[in-house]
Amino acid sequence: MKVLFFFSFILILNTSIGQNVGIGTTTPKAKIDINGDMVLRNKTITLSDGLNENINTDTARFSHYTIVGPATVFEVGGITGGIDGRIVTFYNTSAYLMVIKHLSAGSNTSNQIHTGTGIDLSLSSYSSITFRYLSFDSLWHIVSTHNEWNPSTAGLWNANGNNIYNTNPGRVGIATNQPSEMLQVDTGSIKIGRGVWTTGISNTFLKFGDNDYVNIGEDEADDHLVMKAKNFVFKPSGVGYPGNVGIGISPSSVYKLQVNGNIFAYGSGINYGTGFSGGGLQISANDHPNQTVLLDGKSIQAFGGTTAFAVPTPKDFTLNPFGGKIQIGTLSSAASTSISFPNRLGNKISFWSSGPNNDFGIGLNSGNLQLYTAGFDRISFGNGNANSFNEAVGIISGGPTQGIYAPETGNLNIVPLGIIQFSFRTNGTGVQDVVITNVAGNMATGGYSNFSTISDDDYINFRINLDVSKCSNYTTVIAIGSPEFNGVNRFIIRALTNLFKTPTEATLEIRYGADGFSPTGNTAGSFEGSGRYILYGIK
Repeated sequence: MKVLFFFSFILILNTSIGQNVGIGTTTPKAKIDINGDMVLRNKTITLSDGLNENINTDTARFSHYTIVGPATVFEVGGITGGIDGRIVTFYNTSAYLMVIKHLSAGSNTSNQIHTGTGIDLSLSSYSSITFRYLSFDSLWHIVSTHNEWNPSTAGLWNANGNNIYNTNPGRVGIATNQPSEMLQVDTGSIKIGRGVWTTGISNTFLKFGDNDYVNIGEDEADDHLVMKAKNFVFKPSGVGYPGNVGIGISPSSVYKLQVNGNIFAYGSGINYGTGFSGGGLQISANDHPNQTVLLDGKSIQAFGGTTAFAVPTPKDFTLNPFGGKIQIGTLSSAASTSISFPNRLGNKISFWSSGPNNDFGIGLNSGNLQLYTAGFDRISFGNGNANSFNEAVGIISGGPTQGIYAPETGNLNIVPLGIIQFSFRTNGTGVQDVVITNVAGNMATGGYSNFSTISDDDYINFRINLDVSKCSNYTTVIAIGSPEFNGVNRFIIRALTNLFKTPTEATLEIRYGADGFSPTGNTAGSFEGSGRYILYGIK
């Protein structure tokens, strides 16, 4: 009471006379000049976990407050009792983080705190902070802070030899005052490694879990990112996210894996009973759970089950089930057939040629098995193996040399050219009713010539004009047929056939005759001749 009266008296005296007051000195240099120490008593203030708004320092006015009560991280949102120039210090005696909120919206505007950085400020356990109130903006401002080192509690950093560590159970935020994880970087990048580029391997890793089994970093070669783990699992981060992967490209919403570039698989492939063939790619589908297709370094195989590491159980395999061409061993895009084979032996079905057009096909059309070639190449039938072939017979299906060839006869080629049918009659007045018909092909041009007799009592010649262009490709053209006749019963008639071919003319000659026979002069009865001939070209 005496002390209070003394200070009151000093203040009244100083105010009334406008002089400096000295305590322990006769020459004060300020309004109050104390030559000695000064004791400012401490007040305990109880705060709760979480956010504390409008903390009451009005009821019990002190300059120093000791904080007790929090059992986890707590926050200071605002302080009452703000008077211009008032200084208040808080001491955090809890074992938990103290967060000073910047302009907390939950406190009255005159009780809010300005941290000076625009973000919240976090202080460790056994830390202190001093505020000063300014009427200029009616806010509390931070004058100073101190983070206490205390190894027995959750201090900010502790030392262990040359190492430092932190046992603080709170979270660390970089560019954020509300980290959601133990470490959160809100803005910017995290650098692991050298600040400037150099050659060589940095051998810096980010490790996960126990020991060194899961890590990611630069390894094996300069600028190579290497990920190591027992297994790798890629999962979508939530409902509605496909979890697709893109390599060299942003993945689409359709494919689980999309690669812009080449894929090389190296490892165990199909087991052929004597070992694995090489790296493989196994493909299975949900609607075919018991069947898998394996592509490896030398084969494509469909098999039962989900692994080909044992000798596989074969399954059926379909190529292009909806249509389209299949080309084997060739890059030609001009193939008109469904399956295109290369110009080599050793396939199940082999067509080959040294000609200008290696376009062959095999198929069914209206119940007929067809072998065909788009060029003038030779289709051969015979026997052999992957390294040799013995031709028994060959076919050239088009062009001037089309026909069937047999190597045993020196590649003699006999080609059917057509079938011709004719008829005529004679009597004492001459030749009448000549009919010439192409039954097959178009060898007969419709005309005839040299209908005459030779040695009037012996022969009559009948020549049918042929298409010379259809005969010119052959060394010889022969006619095989049966000339018929009737009407002369008392004579022995002979029928002969000849085919004449020159570069400009081709004719089929039929000769009828008998001793003492004079057909054009015979008035006793008419003579009728007819017949059908098959014409062949021979090379």
